Amino acid sequence: LGVTPSSGSTQKSLTVTAEPVSLGVGTYTGSIKITSPALPQAQTIPVTFQVTPGTVATVTPASLVFTQTAGGALPSAQNVTISTTEGSQSFIASFVKGTLPASAVSVTPVSGTTPIVLSIRILSNSLAAGSYDGSVNIALPAAGSNPASIPITLKVTNPATPPAVSI
Repeated sequence: LGVTPSSGSTQKSLTVTAEPVSLGVGTYTGSIKITSPALPQAQTIPVTFQVTPGTVATVTPASLVFTQTAGGALPSAQNVTISTTEGSQSFIASFVKGTLPASAVSVTPVSGTTPIVLSIRILSNSLAAGSYDGSVNIALPAAGSNPASIPITLKVTNPATPPAVSI
């Protein structure tokens, strides 16, 4: 807790501030002690404040799975809706590489305000058969250091083997 002014004459208003940045969600208590030669004893003023969660993003759907045949057509883009608990909020979207290369994924738009629909697209058909993963993080300045994350999985299958023909 902080109090300003920290000293002065009587008949002053005090401003009390709290720095909740490093505190978790919850209720906190403290007190302010006022002393003066004019007072028969120190006065203690109890202070209670509550830290609530900041803006929270809701992502629908919560994850995406793309399926593709190696060397074949690219899978269709998939949409994700982003909304927030505190009305319209600015955001920045970024791809976080896992086993899925960053060059293989497109996210549009990469910034804007919520609510919004993002289009996520696979850009590469040159990956070998297997399962690849990564995620799209949605950073909301109003939410502090808690970005929303959308896990992405790309399942690449081998092309079908044509039946053997004998003559």
